[in-house]
Amino acid sequence: MANTWFKCKEFIIHQEHCAHKVGTDSILLGSWVNVENVKKVFDIGVGCGILSLMIAQRNAEARIFGVEIDKPTFEQALENIRNSPWADRISVINSSLQKFGKNRYKYDLIITNPPYFLNSLPSPDERKTIARHNHTLTLHEILNFSDRHLDTNGRLALVLPISQFEFFKDILLIYKWRIYRIAKVFPNYHKPAHRVLIECGKHPSGFEYEEITIETEVRHVYTKQYAQLTSPFYLNMKVED
Repeated sequence: MANTWFKCKEFIIHQEHCAHKVGTDSILLGSWVNVENVKKVFDIGVGCGILSLMIAQRNAEARIFGVEIDKPTFEQALENIRNSPWADRISVINSSLQKFGKNRYKYDLIITNPPYFLNSLPSPDERKTIARHNHTLTLHEILNFSDRHLDTNGRLALVLPISQFEFFKDILLIYKWRIYRIAKVFPNYHKPAHRVLIECGKHPSGFEYEEITIETEVRHVYTKQYAQLTSPFYLNMKVED
């Protein structure tokens, strides 16, 4: 059974009512995304609030907004945000992205750990299916929303399975967007990359590529690279010598 809470250095996530628990994907994305000079952020699918809280911790000027479609998850996110040091800078609503997208607000950064299971069997738990499978929120819909709601030099940041990277690049071509940063994520030194962190947008920019390895050959022994990246959040980690 998954832990009902997740403790970081500066905040605690309670997640017993959340359809999707805190995972490595969100920790990586929230640690890696560039939040320098970001003033307004939008979090698609807030979940338990982990990404919004990580950004608030990393950037003392940012105001974060977001939507969460699942009512119990939304209520738990509100609890986590209200108990954090940054409650005055984070606002979330219980809504689908499709309904919220009718407004005209603009953001410097849009971030999401999207539902990305395409062809796998849905969970018997309908809430988990909504949280994890993209039949309720597709990459096309995320790009369409971002294309309309990013400021001139704004960026979309997300994490995807490596198997969906080529498909995502094809969608970017439709919108005439560019990739600014990529980090391929390897579970350990001996396995192929299984995730990719992406920053992209619709205006010319440079390009950065990097690789991140999470664990060494030993399970739960983390690389110095991963430990350094996530050190503002994790309390205790066993790190390679």
